[in-house]
Amino acid sequence: MKSGKGVSGLLDQMRDTLAALHETEGVGWETINTILAKDGLKDAALRRPGEWRELGLSARRAEAIVASLDSRRMERRRARWEKTGLSIVTEMDPDYPELLRHIYRPPWVLYYIGRLELLARPQVAVVGTRQATIYGKRAAETLSDAFSHAGLAVTSGMAKGIDAAAHAGALRGAGGTVAVLGSPADVVYPPENRMLYRRIAEEGLIVSMTPPDVPIHPGMFPMRNRIIAGLSLGGRRRGSGIAQRGLAHGERSDQGKSRRFCGARSDQFASQPRHARTAARRSGCPSA
Repeated sequence: MKSGKGVSGLLDQMRDTLAALHETEGVGWETINTILAKDGLKDAALRRPGEWRELGLSARRAEAIVASLDSRRMERRRARWEKTGLSIVTEMDPDYPELLRHIYRPPWVLYYIGRLELLARPQVAVVGTRQATIYGKRAAETLSDAFSHAGLAVTSGMAKGIDAAAHAGALRGAGGTVAVLGSPADVVYPPENRMLYRRIAEEGLIVSMTPPDVPIHPGMFPMRNRIIAGLSLGGRRRGSGIAQRGLAHGERSDQGKSRRFCGARSDQFASQPRHARTAARRSGCPSA
């Protein structure tokens, strides 16, 4: 696991504890929030179940936390991260993306592979249907190429169809691309995107809030969409099979955002990047 430069031993210990809590079965966002509010990360590994219960936790959660913070389990967790190339950034780190802090219940921990610095760049979301038309995929790829050449990181969910095309287009520019996965960050899903996954891991950034070894289930993907929305200044929706799934107006309102989601018409796109840049500017997207 990589740690930030100049981070004290105490902060490293607290980060490891936060990650352990995040990975503890039965311990959710509210429980961790309660622990943090009561300064419960300090000397957490030394606490007995009764001391955790004094923080308002149930007996079952207290026992689970003590087991999760066992030194041998902590070492196995670090070894697992090292073996798979995973690193973490936590909500208490300065590298944690600022926009994401402002969504409802921001994830305490993000697992990542690749270039963490991409999270500090302005990001635009390009997401959509898995059953995209040829024209739709070409439009997504061309627009994402334009955004990336304009210095924006293109964020998507690495699904088949529009998402995959968006990542491929963004990899051609300097802005780069961020793939937010519903699955753990070290799991290629869907499997047919294996080559794309490898390229993004080498040249871009793969991010997930899902701990390693958690089985894939449908509930992961709405959570992924929340993160895509939280990271992005805006997004491209509709037109040529490009949709804003999970990033619709209602969800943005729930999160209290006033970010602009771009609305260029599908007939504004052309196969040449120069035309795509013109379309991006007309759509009112940030910095385009």
